[in-house]
Amino acid sequence: MKKLTASILLLFLCSMIFAQPISETTESLDHTTIVFTDSCNREVELPENITRVAPSGAVATMMIGALAPEYMTNVNSSPSKAQMAYLPDYMATLPATGQFYGSKATLNTEQIIATGAQVIVDLGDYKKGIDSDL
Repeated sequence: MKKLTASILLLFLCSMIFAQPISETTESLDHTTIVFTDSCNREVELPENITRVAPSGAVATMMIGALAPEYMTNVNSSPSKAQMAYLPDYMATLPATGQFYGSKATLNTEQIIATGAQVIVDLGDYKKGIDSDL
């Protein structure tokens, strides 16, 4: 029961990433933005219509790949042949940019910038000091 509850909660939280929050909108010369409060309680300005998302690691890659693969600009690591059987073909062509946390922390920020991502999504457990890391 705990796994089911945790899975439902995770799915709900991930769906909120792509939901349009009720917040202040700002128009600039070239695009409309919204103010979004992230999980570290920071207010950040984001484009109102996000179409290019960079996952920061394995969990974010799996969730975005399942919910909105057409928005992905990169993957944390190249999918294996076995994984590609379940993924859209274009995912094999996305750059592998590493991950932000963990024993394999190798995130290549320059490569993510080069993808044109509008936002980087990080999913996982809250870690003490994450706000200063981000």
